[in-house]
Amino acid sequence: MTFLPVLACAVNADSLGKKPKIAAADLAVVKKLREVQRHRQPYAELGRRLLADLLSRFVPEGDDSVVEIGAGDGQFRDWLPEQLLPRMTHTEPLAIAAREARKRHPQARIIRAPAERLPFGASEIGCVIGSCVLDVVDDGALVARELARVLRPGGTFIHWLDMSTRLNEAFEISSRADLVPLPNVFSDPSASRWPEDMFLASRADLSLVLEILERHKHAFAKPLRQYLLVFAHLPHTLRPALAEYTQLQSGALRVALQGMFRAAAELAEPRLQQRLASFQRRPVASSRFFESRLNSYFTAAVGFEPVFSGIVADAELVSTLSDPPLQYVSSCVGEQRELPVVPEVRLCPESPLPGPGQTLRELGAFAYVVRRIQK
Repeated sequence: MTFLPVLACAVNADSLGKKPKIAAADLAVVKKLREVQRHRQPYAELGRRLLADLLSRFVPEGDDSVVEIGAGDGQFRDWLPEQLLPRMTHTEPLAIAAREARKRHPQARIIRAPAERLPFGASEIGCVIGSCVLDVVDDGALVARELARVLRPGGTFIHWLDMSTRLNEAFEISSRADLVPLPNVFSDPSASRWPEDMFLASRADLSLVLEILERHKHAFAKPLRQYLLVFAHLPHTLRPALAEYTQLQSGALRVALQGMFRAAAELAEPRLQQRLASFQRRPVASSRFFESRLNSYFTAAVGFEPVFSGIVADAELVSTLSDPPLQYVSSCVGEQRELPVVPEVRLCPESPLPGPGQTLRELGAFAYVVRRIQK
């Protein structure tokens, strides 16, 4: 096959004014970015304040260039301090996302480039920032080496994560320990400073639950057996495992999952009830898995020293608009709470309590900062 027919089709499409077809995967990325934007919108003012404080502490002063990697459709620029914008260059590998960013910010410098191959010289950049990037790149270690190349000695890399992280790392680690991940239905994930969105159960414990449910022909026995089959191979195949887990995160299935453990406890004969009572539930924060992975990328051997790693949070009082009224709403690394009363555990314990007609809104993000080691 030659390229002539393809070229002819392209010419004909242009001459007729037709737009080129957009790949389904690219459209999915744009759809996801818009979902993220809707999630972030109520927390925009808090995000700007948190980010301004973070950048004022860790972006080197002066006229050094600041580069954003994985800029997507330009959402992060909306939150950047005004005084930083003249120094900014945004990089994004995906064409459709870069086009969206240019529509959003026509005055910005936006370059198509992957984080693994940046179009800058050695030690040329003073600071690199990224929002929800390193949990989705294919090779974080390669990105770290590239950032070590372009950052000047003393320059910083700042990573911001305000959405739920990708679960690949957590699944890989749990697989090696012969643990099966499930959504945390035993406690409020957001009640912890690091949202405990997942719990890990031993395969033996879940097999016991399955045995009890099957003996009593419980409706959840079949889906639990199918779920365990996905995790039967060590290491398990990541894509189907993630798909099954994501399905369980939906509201109806979360409730059913909680009911499954309750049913097993009620149906178990006395000799098994004691074993179920000692069921080992290990609530974990997937963002902590991501933190450990970042620490494995940005090492002294690569050329970095740690500066800061943790949850940063801010709060504000807003007029209550919901019906029925909510006294408290929050988002911490993507985990949300909407409560009729203010909880005991808050992201900002010293924040003022809401009065009549008010809601306390809190935002928490995982910030990670490293510095290029001075030569």
